Amino acid sequence: MKKLLIVEQEAVILEILNQRFLADGWTTACCSDGKTAISLIDSFQPTLLLTNILIPFYSGIELLQAARAKTNPIEVVILALLIDDDVKNQCYEMGAAAYLTKPFDLEILLQEVNKVAKTKQSILH
Repeated sequence: MKKLLIVEQEAVILEILNQRFLADGWTTACCSDGKTAISLIDSFQPTLLLTNILIPFYSGIELLQAARAKTNPIEVVILALLIDDDVKNQCYEMGAAAYLTKPFDLEILLQEVNKVAKTKQSILH
């Protein structure tokens, strides 16, 4: 089962992402802050985390670190408002599977998330 945790502080974007991934067959959980996301990582046990970098309480980078530290590491796709090569490189060094900037094309984001999920699935089997 494809389980996606979406963390985005902008409610409209969060709802658009949620609806699109549900339509693509994902089971989703959504939240708008890092504190709730940390809790959902444990309770929802997503196969993939899609997170904005700039979120309240914990940053997307801190979520990346928490997700990758799990016994069965969670793949992470980062969304960022600004193009910052240092932050982008830091995310990849910490194990991010993808890094996309806003504004983003929803279909390209969907393709990227599905590609990451497919890669993880093939590694597990």
